[in-house]
Amino acid sequence: ICFMLVSPYYGGVVTVVSHLISELDREKYDISLVFDPNFPEIDVRLKNARLIPIRLRGKGFLFDILKLYNIFRKEKFDIVHSHNSKTHIIGIILSYMTGVRNRICTVHEDLISILKSKDKYNYFNIFIYKLVFRISHRVICVSNSTLEKNKALFLKNNTIVIRNGFNQNIYNNDAISSNDNTVLTYLGRLEHDKGLHILIEALKFVNDKKNISLQIIGGSYNDLYVEKLKKQIIKSKLQNIYFYGVLKDFSNFLIKTDIVIVPSLLESMGYSILDAWSFRKAVIASNTDAIPEVITNNKNGLLFQKNNSSELAQKIDYLIKNPQKRKFIGENGFKKLKSDYSVNKFVSNMDVVYLHRTIDKT
Repeated sequence: ICFMLVSPYYGGVVTVVSHLISELDREKYDISLVFDPNFPEIDVRLKNARLIPIRLRGKGFLFDILKLYNIFRKEKFDIVHSHNSKTHIIGIILSYMTGVRNRICTVHEDLISILKSKDKYNYFNIFIYKLVFRISHRVICVSNSTLEKNKALFLKNNTIVIRNGFNQNIYNNDAISSNDNTVLTYLGRLEHDKGLHILIEALKFVNDKKNISLQIIGGSYNDLYVEKLKKQIIKSKLQNIYFYGVLKDFSNFLIKTDIVIVPSLLESMGYSILDAWSFRKAVIASNTDAIPEVITNNKNGLLFQKNNSSELAQKIDYLIKNPQKRKFIGENGFKKLKSDYSVNKFVSNMDVVYLHRTIDKT
């Protein structure tokens, strides 16, 4: 099996692939990974696969495509599983051309973002993705919302929903904040669709902003967006906002967190919610896309209308004033994480998908 993960930044997709690499039965699977060599140090969780570094971007783009084609011809993989919109196109078409028997795409929010854009080439994008999904043996959506938003692209008989899992080994039973001030945390890529600018705008309206700090953890494809964020912070005269970049281990930051904020405009699932729940942390999230499938409002999190910074500020104020409510929804989130997001169940579901087509064709 060959996983394809061509992205220079960490995120939920890397976590998904790392679960598969670490938990699939090595008696059944010989695992390879096509990955972007510009990862800020290749994640140790991915090193258990045979690594094939290919960028698929920049000046060597066409050479990389040819290199990947030759790798597929030589290796004769039984399964190619793509996890990025770019590798859906390149990887699935090349695996089709080289006779890979089981071609699989998992659809995350990057595809939703592409298809919602107003780019003049969007009709061409839609045509290409329809083609790719028709030559795929399975298209996996990580939520019902993702399936619904993209259903015009899919064939009914090759599309299923399999929700991601979370590694039980990193549940944190005793993670309790001991800060006098309120610590907010944002986990995710720094890009417009993740909505960090909405959170920064909301902080202008929070009542006790002097006693709040914000930890921002994540990398960016877009330096211009990051510059806009920093200018927004300066213009709003906000203090105690810290950018930490990409961190492979952010557990110490979550331990001292009071509230995790997920202000996304697009979200196929929201791994940062599961990260927060593993530390029993309260979550405030937008009501966009798949998030209401994960969070039940007022039970294991608080939801606000997406792109509504004033409502987000009200939710933050409410949880600051009500620490018992924070504890209540954090505990409920932890319980849901354990009951609904077992990594063993996720890997078992994927095992069925992989072996079904492979065995049928053997």
